[in-house]
Amino acid sequence: MSTTSVHAEAATTNTRVYANQLAFKDAILRETLERTGVRPPDDIAILSADPWAYRNRIRLAFDIEGRLGYRGRKSHAVVAIRECPIAAPLLLSAAEAAAKSPSARPRKSAPT
Repeated sequence: MSTTSVHAEAATTNTRVYANQLAFKDAILRETLERTGVRPPDDIAILSADPWAYRNRIRLAFDIEGRLGYRGRKSHAVVAIRECPIAAPLLLSAAEAAAKSPSARPRKSAPT
């Protein structure tokens, strides 16, 4: 399976999971209203954000070659990324611009 199809499958799965979360929240709200003696309306508007590009804070790192990425779990290793579907596009654009700046690159230590 290609990387593109893996990402497409993940996006499809995430969309289904998100839709299930919204339906579950709707059911909880209806049950809560009914338990308090309030008849819920037939149609409850769903006010939810886009399930993608919602994160407005991310913590990125640069590897020794200046590639952008996240830290590995319980590690200082940098896992390079090309995109992050949950991060706001402006954040990634700013990080990519910083990655291109020579001053953002880690300095290689001199041999001792």
